[in-house]
Amino acid sequence: MLDDLFEDLGGHSLKAARLVSAARKVPGLEGLSLEDVYAAPTIRALAARISGTAPVVVEHAGTFVRIADWKRRLCVVAQTAALLPIYALAGLQWFSPYIAYTHFAGRMDRISALVLSALFFTIVPIASMMVSIVAKWVIVGRFKAGDYPLWGSYYFRWWLVRRIIGVTATPYLAGTPMIRGYYRMLGAKIGKRAYIGTGVIDTADLFTAGDDAIVSDQAVIATSSVERGMLRLGTVTLGAGAFVGSQAVVGRNAVLGDDAMLDDMSAVPAETIVPPRQRWTGSPATFAGDVPPRPARTRREAPAATFGLLVGALLLPIIAILPIAPGLIALMELDWATTGYAYVLVSPLLATTYIVMMCVLTVAAKRLILGKVAPGSYALDSGFYVRFWMVKQINDLALRLLHPIFATLYVIPWYRALGVKVGRRAEISTASAIVPDLVEIGPESFIADSVIFGAARIGHGTIELAHTRIGRRSFIGNSALLPSGAQIGDEVLIGVLSKPPETPGDAMESGSTWFGSPAIKLPVRQVATMFDEGARFNPSRGLIATRLTIEAVRTTLSLTVFLVFFSLLFSVVGDLDDLERGGVIIGLAFPFLYLGFCLACGGFVLALKWIVAGRYRATTAPLWSTFVWRTELVTATYENLAVANLLEPLRGTPWITVYLRLMGAKIGKRCYIDTTDLTEHDLVTIGDDVALNDFAGLQTHLFEDRVMKVGAIRIGDRATIGSLAIVLYDAEIGNDAQLGDLSVVMKGETLPDGTNWEGSPARIAIGA
Repeated sequence: MLDDLFEDLGGHSLKAARLVSAARKVPGLEGLSLEDVYAAPTIRALAARISGTAPVVVEHAGTFVRIADWKRRLCVVAQTAALLPIYALAGLQWFSPYIAYTHFAGRMDRISALVLSALFFTIVPIASMMVSIVAKWVIVGRFKAGDYPLWGSYYFRWWLVRRIIGVTATPYLAGTPMIRGYYRMLGAKIGKRAYIGTGVIDTADLFTAGDDAIVSDQAVIATSSVERGMLRLGTVTLGAGAFVGSQAVVGRNAVLGDDAMLDDMSAVPAETIVPPRQRWTGSPATFAGDVPPRPARTRREAPAATFGLLVGALLLPIIAILPIAPGLIALMELDWATTGYAYVLVSPLLATTYIVMMCVLTVAAKRLILGKVAPGSYALDSGFYVRFWMVKQINDLALRLLHPIFATLYVIPWYRALGVKVGRRAEISTASAIVPDLVEIGPESFIADSVIFGAARIGHGTIELAHTRIGRRSFIGNSALLPSGAQIGDEVLIGVLSKPPETPGDAMESGSTWFGSPAIKLPVRQVATMFDEGARFNPSRGLIATRLTIEAVRTTLSLTVFLVFFSLLFSVVGDLDDLERGGVIIGLAFPFLYLGFCLACGGFVLALKWIVAGRYRATTAPLWSTFVWRTELVTATYENLAVANLLEPLRGTPWITVYLRLMGAKIGKRCYIDTTDLTEHDLVTIGDDVALNDFAGLQTHLFEDRVMKVGAIRIGDRATIGSLAIVLYDAEIGNDAQLGDLSVVMKGETLPDGTNWEGSPARIAIGA
């Protein structure tokens, strides 16, 4: 009765999750959460906590709606036909300049051909945006809030518009006044001086933002979701001066009043109203205090700054291809100058050259355009912001284009050259939004995938920068967020989809563990003791050499394969251009050629997975092991080749499930899959009629104490996983269960059949 689960009985996070999952089978305890156990770790305390609260009314999922099979088949046929123009639009944005070069090089001198083809890199992205605007109004007209059957005609039109917008170059405009104009043309109602830092807002007609409203980088305006066999569309309204933090989610039919504030990594559930001048935080978000009055902003934005951002946005597509264009053109020239295809053997050299040049470009841009950055507050309509925005966009491009270099030993010297202070034996995966001069990563620390690390905070007319530091042997989990100015002590763990505690000094406590939003302190965490220090922190020279070799292949493989397929595609284009009416033939053939290119990328990844990794099984391996490096090689190539080229347009269609099954995942019938965030595919089991909404992650592995733990995930029939939600390994989602946006199911946890959960960590959604 009085024994502490953690202090006396040797419990840890995994045992707590299994205990809670077992207790949920007892009548009256269906709503027990991990947070309850951490807050009351003895039986007596837990009983008092449960009896001292109002009875939990478990909100069960509603009735599942299934459309007639013939209507679904008709939708699939329509989607399949629509994929060809979608792929064509995606490919034209970066292939068309090379097609132009192929055409002009035989008709004028090479320099003139280069200049004309370079113009396409500026013109085509703008043209694609205009196409997306016209397509939206022609295909849908004005979106209307309501519930529509999944796989029905309205769903098809919503999906088609979404995918067309998804393949356009809108990220180039994020954080500039021009993106307001783009979304206004799509139907959004956006006030003066509003800041939109995210590149994609779904169903723009349903989004309203007042004057001076702020939507931070990587925030999700969730005007749509798929649940229980229905596409559900609703409005999102931000009042004047309202603030939405980084990686925050505003749910369907939610309202933030004037000057209301939603903190970073916080989620306002659907139908929620946040009153004016209130600050809400957490997932799900709750009241956390009043918001102080904001300074008045009446003057117009400086025209010079707007013009600078416009010029920068026009130049970005050209900057993006500067390191790779010489290699691509060299391949084309070699093709024209030789017979046969032996010239593709230079692709590995060109891939290596590109990676080095892209790293050099980011370092040069940071030093020449921005210089050394000091902490402080800067105006959004200043020359500093224009320079800061430009360098940030270039770094974001590098994050996408150099994705395989992250989580390798080669990323460390690059980050140091950018100005990041990186300690010895630190590990860095895809940390995003960093301000290099203001970031310090301690020795032997570990930054996992998709961490927002010290992102600049946008204020009303300002951008605020501060030093962000983590100490020695600290661990920042997948999709975690460290706000600008965060200070993390030694051997501290910030969990998956978590942020540091509200009180700044708490995160400096050595050896502490924090999880969730808002963060709760975990008394004990499971510690990996089966591997020695050498396999985790201090490898031998032989291990270092082996890792460098494998990671050299990983870093260059995706681009090498890309260059080979690119050169083969353009060999065909060149042959077609020599024919009479070659331009017309190329125009007609290009969608099919590009689709073949994308299928070839996907096919290569399939072969690589089965040859290099085989069938994944639950296992445990130290960081310094060939298993980890092989699986990371497969994952990086999957994300860089298959996802980027083939799978993104397939989201929301049955064809993505076909590919994921070929990779080893077990997926049932009629599933809606709007995410590609699967890694060890063989360990994922998904039932019939499941909905995985955008950015949902089925995380079949974790790195804990530099040990990779791999386990299975099971999603039951008709279950729903919300946007940005994460399910950790060894977890099980019951039939008809529903997990809300920005929520986490812990490793070893089970959500009972038919229940509705939300939050980080997940807790029962309380019925009215």
